Amino acid sequence: KYELSKSKPIVGFEIDGKYKPLENETACDYSAAFQSVIGTGTLQIVDNMEEKKLGLNTLMKQVSRHSDWSYDAKMLEAVAVFKLDVPKIACKAK
Repeated sequence: KYELSKSKPIVGFEIDGKYKPLENETACDYSAAFQSVIGTGTLQIVDNMEEKKLGLNTLMKQVSRHSDWSYDAKMLEAVAVFKLDVPKIACKAK
């Protein structure tokens, strides 16, 4: 994926959440409640170390509620951070 992102950076994505089956009396009437976001964009590999730190801290804040992590140079060199520029997005909820 890393190598592919260099040669073909235009990507599509979908994020789904709050999925809940909606039961019914017959199989064909089963459905689901959900939320989704679909978009297209241009993927970029982040090389700037400060921008890498910002991206990693943003991810860490989602899982730890802290955004003041530190990373040594060896760690930053070993990890790939991607940035996705999204000019077009669509949302749906049922």
